[in-house]
Amino acid sequence: MDVKRISRILFLVLCLISCSKETFEVSSRYSSVAPKEIGIFYKLKYSSFAIGSELQLYTDQRFLYTTCGIKKTGTWKKSNDSLYLYCESSEFRHFDSIATCLEKPEVFKIKRNFLERKHLYGNSKIMIEKLKKVEEEL
Repeated sequence: MDVKRISRILFLVLCLISCSKETFEVSSRYSSVAPKEIGIFYKLKYSSFAIGSELQLYTDQRFLYTTCGIKKTGTWKKSNDSLYLYCESSEFRHFDSIATCLEKPEVFKIKRNFLERKHLYGNSKIMIEKLKKVEEEL
């Protein structure tokens, strides 16, 4: 084989590798990141952080999302770099009462091994919720 032919084959292989999408298995357990683990950029940009949240994404497209006060269940869907949680039931964790589900899905951005979303509250203050993929112990 000549150098020109080898160059073409190498170029084709590099093109195929660079065009392949990174696969990221979303189904897993996620837990909120402690503020001390969040980078300085986040601390400067956002006024507060949600802590104590856990999200379990099951392979059958179901989820369980718990915060310090609410437990939600429903279905999830991944689209590009976003994760959509469609609530089917919601209840308060510490007293016997039913909370309501939002009509729109809750949306997290997928960033490597993290899920992130922003909450607006008060006078345009922004709270960040950052969940880290938990590596299961074998």
